[in-house]
Amino acid sequence: DILPEEEFKETTDMIFKEVQKSQIILENLQQDKLEEIKISEINLAENIKGFIGILKQEAEEKNININNQIIDETKVKADESKLESVLTNLIYNAIKFTNSGGNVSIRSEQVGNFVKIYVEDNGVGVPKENQANFFNNFGETTLGTSGEKGTGIGVYTIDKLLKEMNGTINVESEGEGKGTTFIVTLPRGEKEIVG
Repeated sequence: DILPEEEFKETTDMIFKEVQKSQIILENLQQDKLEEIKISEINLAENIKGFIGILKQEAEEKNININNQIIDETKVKADESKLESVLTNLIYNAIKFTNSGGNVSIRSEQVGNFVKIYVEDNGVGVPKENQANFFNNFGETTLGTSGEKGTGIGVYTIDKLLKEMNGTINVESEGEGKGTTFIVTLPRGEKEIVG
């Protein structure tokens, strides 16, 4: 009775989409808990291409450009389904906290026997005082730049999944309004990247 019909439809459509996203994330996480860790050598570029199309659609709705700079030969040792859960969550969060017209980029580099994966955005950033305990705040959630709601389980669970795969995650940000970079570190595959 309060909202005009058109606005009511837009609101209910938005709520339905957010419920769908949350359900997918929860189902993936539940599946991750049920399955044992299966470490294998994964082609990182192919892994990302497998799911980035869905995220591009999400980005296009906010007029955000996703720039995938992962080198084709990059290989890591990880559990494929858990790695997909990790990267999907990180890229989705980057889209969520970036304003319309912004940019999200994914790149990698080899550092010794490890590969670092960077998910970078030029969005709202993370206050310096929140970075030290960033991955310990289970259940806390913040609205995205277009009012998107989160599950409050993303970064906490990502940290746990990566530890199970002998990996780590760090967050870097110069502060509010200055973007965020998530850095995932995983053991590299057998083939060394030269050049």
